[in-house]
Amino acid sequence: MKVKPRERFSTEVTLTPALVAEFARAAGDQNPLHYDLDYTAQTKYKRLMASGTQTTALLMGLTATYFSQRGAMVGLEFWLM
Repeated sequence: MKVKPRERFSTEVTLTPALVAEFARAAGDQNPLHYDLDYTAQTKYKRLMASGTQTTALLMGLTATYFSQRGAMVGLEFWLM
């Protein structure tokens, strides 16, 4: 598959508190910043935060979706910076 240097693609994602909490629980991330509204209200963040695992999964999904439109692939050589 030919990939151009600096090739770009994007999407827009809206994460609700429920989606953030659901993903954290499914991923086994027990950091209360991702699911406990009472806890986060007492922190400097004041609201739930999506985990790095969630944002990375979204990036990997976007990348796989984009490149799979060109043909069969499994994404074993994807990497993110």
